[in-house]
Amino acid sequence: MSRWWILPLVCVAAAACDPNSSRAFESGRSQNPCTATIPACAETAADCELDEAQYIEQRFPGDVSFLVQARAEDEIKVELFVQNVLDVGQQTIIYWNEPGCSDFYVWDSQGRDFVAESRDTNVYSETRRVQEPGQHLIEVFSDLNGILLIGIDIIEAGSR
Repeated sequence: MSRWWILPLVCVAAAACDPNSSRAFESGRSQNPCTATIPACAETAADCELDEAQYIEQRFPGDVSFLVQARAEDEIKVELFVQNVLDVGQQTIIYWNEPGCSDFYVWDSQGRDFVAESRDTNVYSETRRVQEPGQHLIEVFSDLNGILLIGIDIIEAGSR
């Protein structure tokens, strides 16, 4: 009896189980095309709403913005899965805005090679605590040349 079908099955299973693979990052999440225009602040719109069960695939250089629902004192972790990066560029910035963009928090790579820092897992993450409940506009800007998968994780206040 031929067992030719076993090798492809083992290869697919191994890729899905590799913690450094995009399949591991995507596991349990659906892709959000993130192509809408949703009013977020006075003169700023988001490309989509994102929750923990979704991810965005974004080509850079460029930017992407999305809304995340969080409660007061929750932490919003932005996870960047490094995929097909040709050049890390000089600057990647993440903004976490309070509802209505009344205040914001920022992470700036300042030329640091966060891609190299993510080599073990292919995921780089930054977390900020928000003060107000509601829809938080998250903005990612980068001159990186490549593709990032972007996901979020909400760390509820009191669970830390």
